Amino acid sequence: ICPQATAEIPRNVGHPLASARRLIELLGHQYPDHTLHVVGDAAYASQALRGLPDNITWTTRLRKNAALYRLAPARTGRRGRPRTKGNRLPQLAKLAVSMPWAAAEVTRYGTTTAVELAHRQCLWYTPFGPQVVQLVMVRELSHTGYDVALVSTDLRATAPEIVERYASRCRPLDTPVPR
Repeated sequence: ICPQATAEIPRNVGHPLASARRLIELLGHQYPDHTLHVVGDAAYASQALRGLPDNITWTTRLRKNAALYRLAPARTGRRGRPRTKGNRLPQLAKLAVSMPWAAAEVTRYGTTTAVELAHRQCLWYTPFGPQVVQLVMVRELSHTGYDVALVSTDLRATAPEIVERYASRCRPLDTPVPR
């Protein structure tokens, strides 16, 4: 490891996610012309993720009790502080019923499968603040409701790309490693 980079590794900064964010920001600073796609489980979502640089995207699983909000309404032209978030969206189970679903093929863990996807833009204010995120809900074709809900700060990625990106974060133990 480069001694200069080692000196910049944060130590004892509190939450482990704050250390991870600092390391990722160092990488983003070293490669400003590249987009870094970071993927983590729901445990890796806290206020330490607010204000990520433009060249870093974060994709994570959404907690079942996550409070999602509509985008902030346009300014009214009246005095006072503008709203930073819109009305609260329903809980995920109710939201899954009202969202339009579309069939798609995604590659997860080395296998291409047909699933149904629903997606929309919203705010997950607790970890990301006023940054717009993309919510992607996934379910198997034979299921109702939803199986997994993902959220990503990458607004340019398609819903299948976000699912594949999240699935690439690790391999299940029973999946053979390609040689």
